[in-house]
Amino acid sequence: MRSTSDPENTTEAALAAAAIPTWRRGSERTKRLSGGERAFYEWILRSFAIGEPPAPDTLVDAASIFALDVEAALATLATEDLVHHDPATGTILVAYPFSGGHAVTRC
Repeated sequence: MRSTSDPENTTEAALAAAAIPTWRRGSERTKRLSGGERAFYEWILRSFAIGEPPAPDTLVDAASIFALDVEAALATLATEDLVHHDPATGTILVAYPFSGGHAVTRC
């Protein structure tokens, strides 16, 4: 039997208490994406990881590299609660686990 101080047990309990279904956890979140959608999502994450969200004008070019329509791909990523953008400006607001207002700063 696991103790209540076991991090895995604590995480599972917290996720259950928050009513977060299994399909919205970890790698399950990206299983329903096509290969191109997954690559596009990873491209967005890499942009955040190097210090800032991708510029709106680069999204169309990146999506085309992965043979995607940018708006359709962003809609799918929003449905999966992975990426949310402002349709008026094209700015990425959130790319799980990053927030557009708080990009990573390299030291």
